[in-house]
Amino acid sequence: MEDALLDAGMDEVQKRRMFDDRCILVDENDRVVGHESKYNCHLMENIESKNWLHRAFSVFLFNSKYELLIQQRSAKKVTFPLAWTDSCCSHPLYKESDLIEEDALGARKAAQRKLLHELGIPAEDIPVDQIIPVGRMLYKAPSDVKWGEHECTFPDYNSSVYNLS
Repeated sequence: MEDALLDAGMDEVQKRRMFDDRCILVDENDRVVGHESKYNCHLMENIESKNWLHRAFSVFLFNSKYELLIQQRSAKKVTFPLAWTDSCCSHPLYKESDLIEEDALGARKAAQRKLLHELGIPAEDIPVDQIIPVGRMLYKAPSDVKWGEHECTFPDYNSSVYNLS
């Protein structure tokens, strides 16, 4: 297993997160059915043979001109390296704060955490009540023959204009 990650050129923090972070496995109605490592959730072999579906989120941030902030994924990412993507996307983790179902609060808290991690935006700049879920989307997408995504994603947008300077 480790060899595949080393081939991807991942740093030590990314490697650790692939094995230590637990994604929330869900059914097609977004009911929790278990958990598994990020590594195992993103292997096409598991996606195809076990039909594993995990919870995710995508945040869309707009400035005062209603321009969407997009970012390019790192070349070191296992799935979709160098692809252009939304403002911030990731996974709620299998932990108490991210498992809160009511009003998708767990996914919104996870989004807030990742906004700080990926973009340096502190929680007080985008309160959780301004992260608005706009539905759910199911998708399956191979990145290559080894890696891919199979997600139940909460598309979220920030209900207030954020200064993206």
